[in-house]
Amino acid sequence: MMTLGFMFVAGILHMFNVDEVVVEGLNELTGKRLSAAVYWLTFLVVGLGLDIIATLVNVFN
Repeated sequence: MMTLGFMFVAGILHMFNVDEVVVEGLNELTGKRLSAAVYWLTFLVVGLGLDIIATLVNVFN
């Protein structure tokens, strides 16, 4: 469920082109030229990781 929430927020950010601004800012901070896809994938993996942790906590409670 958390993954869906993360992707919903990411979709809203993409609608208003906030993701492009964030990508440019992160690229300037890190000094690398990464694409927006790398950040989208990171966002998805974080959501999935939190989903797995929440599921494990619910199973063992």
